[in-house]
Amino acid sequence: MRKWMILLAAVLMLLAGCGKEPAVAGLSNEEFHQSFAEDYARPVSNITEITEENGGLMLKTDLGAPITAMKDGTVAWAADIGWNYGYGRLALVQQEDCYLLYAHCSQVAVKTGDTVKQGDKLGEAGSTGHTDNSIQLGVYRFPLEELLPVTDEDGTVSGFTINGKEPLIGVE
Repeated sequence: MRKWMILLAAVLMLLAGCGKEPAVAGLSNEEFHQSFAEDYARPVSNITEITEENGGLMLKTDLGAPITAMKDGTVAWAADIGWNYGYGRLALVQQEDCYLLYAHCSQVAVKTGDTVKQGDKLGEAGSTGHTDNSIQLGVYRFPLEELLPVTDEDGTVSGFTINGKEPLIGVE
């Protein structure tokens, strides 16, 4: 009888957590907002460290952690394959005032042209492209005027350059 009561208590505890948002782990919201403005949402729930690297911020997290949009925008470029000049699998989201590049994803869940709202899933954290082999999400912010589209002969956008120079995003 006692075993059944313990089992029932365990099941009830599990059910009590169903449907709730995952708990924020790692860095506190205050620590997160030392690197990002208050109106930016956390792109992953478990961020253990934020470091500056190659003009962006590297957010250490868990493999496969869902990556969500930090702000509303439109996916300007999505690449679920390739090296992409070290960014690996990525989603480039155009916002009202800038582009946000979510890099080093293990998978990308959006397509070019998709509209995303803050909190929508963009992909999953990984270690693609040029990384230190830790699981991370690279977040790079570019002013709108710095990214220029590169088009194919038929006018299709095949990627972007930063200030008209390398590194290129989506083009190899």
